[in-house]
Amino acid sequence: LNRSMTPVFLGERSVSALNESPVFFTELKDIRMVYFERMVLGVMSIDVVIVFWDLMRDPVRLSSIQKEEADSIKKYFLTAGIKVNEGTVNLDWKSIMTQIRKDPKVFYEEGGWDFLNDESENDNQDEEAEESDKQDNEDQIFTAGSSEEESESASSENTDDLSDNNKENSANESDIVDWEEESDDES
Repeated sequence: LNRSMTPVFLGERSVSALNESPVFFTELKDIRMVYFERMVLGVMSIDVVIVFWDLMRDPVRLSSIQKEEADSIKKYFLTAGIKVNEGTVNLDWKSIMTQIRKDPKVFYEEGGWDFLNDESENDNQDEEAEESDKQDNEDQIFTAGSSEEESESASSENTDDLSDNNKENSANESDIVDWEEESDDES
């Protein structure tokens, strides 16, 4: 266990982080949504902010969670029916909550938590645009130096590679499901 990383314990009805100070524990029914911060390429750890239904309760930031765990944590919260958003930067939750508490009615009339969706969508659009540009450049380089037969052969190989990747991803998802079932059995 890396002491600088925060292990998050996901129970059947609760979430805890024992090496946070103070120790963090809450029931799932108290959580309105979860926001993943610092979700950028090349970062080894992320932060997860838990926002509660009780707007007078300050959100809790669980810092330095291994980025590799993000997908399984997201899946856990989504399976529990809790909204999940993500962004590339840490938000100023104190200011956000001050604005919300000032006039909750106006906050919800102006879209409420939808501003977090906008950041997630912008991040996803930026990533998709980068991926598309990268793919276009790779396609141009590939087609510039090959004949039609080579392109067809490479296309067939790429399809086989994609099929293998899908099989591999399916295996990884079943590992997650098995892990969750084992966790449920232990609870």
